[in-house]
Amino acid sequence: MQDVFSYPSDPSLWDKARYSDYLQQRAVPLVRDAQGVWIAIVDEDAINDQVHAWFPSEQVHFIQIAEAQFREVIQCHASALWMHDAIYGLASRYPHYALYGKKAWHERWKIGVWMVMAIASVMLVRHYGEPSLVFSWMVSAISMVFMSMIMFKVMLMLVGHRVRHAVFDKTHQAALLDDDALPIYSVLVPMVDEADSVSEIIASLSMLDYPHEKLEIWLILEVHDRATIEAVRRVPYDTRFRVLIVPDVAPYTKPKACNYALPCLRGEFVTIYDAEDAPNAMQLRHAVALFRHDPSIGCLQACLNWYNWNEHWLTRFFHVEYAMLFQVLLPALSALAIPIPLGGTSNHIRVELLRQVGGWDAFNVTEDADLGIRLASMGVRILPMHGLTLEEAPISLWAWMKQRTRWIKGYIQTWRVLQRRTRDRYRAMGWFGLLGIHYVIGLSSIIYAVAPLMWCLGVIIYWGYDVPLTPRAEAYATTVLVAGCMMQWWSVWSMRHVHGCHVSLGVLIFYPCYFLLHAYAGVRALWHVVTAPYLWEKTAHGKTHIMRPRG
Repeated sequence: MQDVFSYPSDPSLWDKARYSDYLQQRAVPLVRDAQGVWIAIVDEDAINDQVHAWFPSEQVHFIQIAEAQFREVIQCHASALWMHDAIYGLASRYPHYALYGKKAWHERWKIGVWMVMAIASVMLVRHYGEPSLVFSWMVSAISMVFMSMIMFKVMLMLVGHRVRHAVFDKTHQAALLDDDALPIYSVLVPMVDEADSVSEIIASLSMLDYPHEKLEIWLILEVHDRATIEAVRRVPYDTRFRVLIVPDVAPYTKPKACNYALPCLRGEFVTIYDAEDAPNAMQLRHAVALFRHDPSIGCLQACLNWYNWNEHWLTRFFHVEYAMLFQVLLPALSALAIPIPLGGTSNHIRVELLRQVGGWDAFNVTEDADLGIRLASMGVRILPMHGLTLEEAPISLWAWMKQRTRWIKGYIQTWRVLQRRTRDRYRAMGWFGLLGIHYVIGLSSIIYAVAPLMWCLGVIIYWGYDVPLTPRAEAYATTVLVAGCMMQWWSVWSMRHVHGCHVSLGVLIFYPCYFLLHAYAGVRALWHVVTAPYLWEKTAHGKTHIMRPRG
């Protein structure tokens, strides 16, 4: 039996619901003939008691085939179920944590109540209320929310600067393991329209300091992306790299592709790298050391920043923003027991835990943040780690705008899901953690869209136009605008002592203007939430002239 495809597969041997077991065991029933049952295996390690137990009363024979051919056999029989689980697996297991699906009756009831209250309020104001007084109340309420956000950000910055060294020092306290003691590690690299980045990402990941026989790197490609598939075929790579082709089924999102690869993983831990990443060579070893040092840790988030940070004005702003987020704010969230919204890359997680919580949400365009909050809601501990991954920052304003629109839209989607099962989340996070993540995920996203209205109001007041506001409401709005600018300047100024963060005078002065760009992205995100909730706006890579570092 040399060519397995020359023998018709026997449907009676197959249990489609167990396709994930076949993938993890690296063995699959193939055919039955006069000699007995033939089972296709990838390597001799797949021959074990569990596989023999599939057919206890029959003679079992094994034939070794290539790994890619092995997956093709399973795709021929269980492709529809495999893809269904990748897309709807979370909604099937944990519908209250999934973005997609039918709304529960109580969620529809809440939406109806809010609509009735809004209509009733408008009718009351129209017939009995004073419009100027109502407008003043609205401005005052929005100003108070803005001020609470400013105070929350200042608190996080103060705490982050105080605790960040202690948080990151834990990475170095954990002793590195010898090669023999290291577990199998899985790396996912989802790629779409990345033909220009294939050789660079393979070169970067080839520099990872981890035993070859214990590292599997999955290049996850879309079947319709012929250019990237051809680029992968042209670039030489070693046995650590495996290629997985995802069928052409909507939604076309990164989390769906990662879910499709999840049943194939043999590693104890998994991380994701994007096609433009240049991770620290020792990052996997440090992650394993931390997991082994503290078994209560379920997930780790490495620091991210940009290797082309000095390309022009936009990348310099982006560089300071990322340094602030990953080196100051995330340690503060960790210290205050507020859930950490994960970044889209370099988050390390236990594979078994990831399967238990349902994988990623295939419909959420910030599946990373959603996963971090879901883990925290289930009582899983997440810790930031120091190992740095460098990425390519968007160098055009439109590319930055599309990326930021997707992030804000995803945060709004995650906030919608966060409002379900509040009692369970309260038990896992506590009142301060739950309140804090509402600020981080929800209010921070909505404020981006509301901010332009407040700025326009401030300009109108400044130029002396008559505004139907009470003096108190006018004072509130003015105070918030001034406090917001002061907070932005102070936040950037405080980053000048953070290692690796480059704060120029121009960035310091004009950083509040950088927030103006977020306002347009916020309005655009709100529009996309309504018109294109599952649209994944791809960020183009390979556009920079700065050489990608390695190791």
